[in-house]
Amino acid sequence: MFERSLQRLRENDPSLTELDLSYKNIGDDGVKSISDALRKNTSLITLYLTKNDIGDDGVKSLSNTLHENTTLTELILDYNKIGDDGVKSLSAALRASTSLTALNLVKNMIRDEGAKSLSDALRTNTSLTILYLDNNKIRDEGAKSFSDILRTNTTLTEINLYENYIGAEGKRELQAALSQNGSLITPVVHFNNEMDRYAKRNRRAQNKAREAVFAILVIGKLWDLKDDRFKATDDDSDFEKFLRQTGSEQRKSYFFQAAKELWNTRHEHVWWTEQEREEAKRVLEKEREEAKRVLEKENKLVQTCIASHICDNKATLMEASDPTQVFCSSYCQFMHYTGAPDLRGMNVEQIKRALN
Repeated sequence: MFERSLQRLRENDPSLTELDLSYKNIGDDGVKSISDALRKNTSLITLYLTKNDIGDDGVKSLSNTLHENTTLTELILDYNKIGDDGVKSLSAALRASTSLTALNLVKNMIRDEGAKSLSDALRTNTSLTILYLDNNKIRDEGAKSFSDILRTNTTLTEINLYENYIGAEGKRELQAALSQNGSLITPVVHFNNEMDRYAKRNRRAQNKAREAVFAILVIGKLWDLKDDRFKATDDDSDFEKFLRQTGSEQRKSYFFQAAKELWNTRHEHVWWTEQEREEAKRVLEKEREEAKRVLEKENKLVQTCIASHICDNKATLMEASDPTQVFCSSYCQFMHYTGAPDLRGMNVEQIKRALN
């Protein structure tokens, strides 16, 4: 089966979109053969390599291939022997990747250095939505590196660090980061009520955004609620597909463009309730003294979002030529400069009146 699968990969068989080679004991040499076959392949979307005795050398070869392959979206490497060196090569591939959306590294040998390299890659990667790192050897330092990036990353929807060696300090950092994050819909670690509550908050907020998009499509007569040709699900990728289908012949429509822009704000704080935003602000206040010390040392500024009529979030600036002109999100910037009506919390009729 392994040789036949390699042949189909080399031949770029268009029917081979998913390949499961789990539990085949292929080792590093086998992964190198797969990597070579994948370089020019444009059909494979999902690759399962669970429990194959794969180490750093094998994953380095696979990482080099990911710099060239632009069609693979899901890579499952759980229950192998991948350590920090292998993860560093994967991280380098992630920095350049625009196609990989899911990476499973459960039950490997990843420590804090590997976690730091992954979190650093997430500063620039905008495609990865799912990252599983359960049952590794990550401790507080690795957890802190993820907490730093989770404060700004709006692409990840799931990151699991269950069953690692993260202590109370690392969990506090992750909890504080999740309190400010609007995209994650699952808790980062097990048995943490606060993280679970923040994840539920984000799911509710994203559903609000979805309902607002529906309203705009209906108002613009781009979609009839009774039309069952299209079916929107709770999955983000399926909803994106739904939007494309709905507006396939309405690309230049103002309403369709407005719906797309609004959907792109689903991970932002504007969709939280006032109470949820206040709670997030209180969490930030608890960290204020330490944050001030660090920010002053690094010559950063803390500034209130100037779209104060709809927002009271804080924006952290690396550099700002004019620190009085600061927005915490693209939504606030759009609302401020265009004077567009704030659509949050409105029903279809209210939105229609506002747009008119």
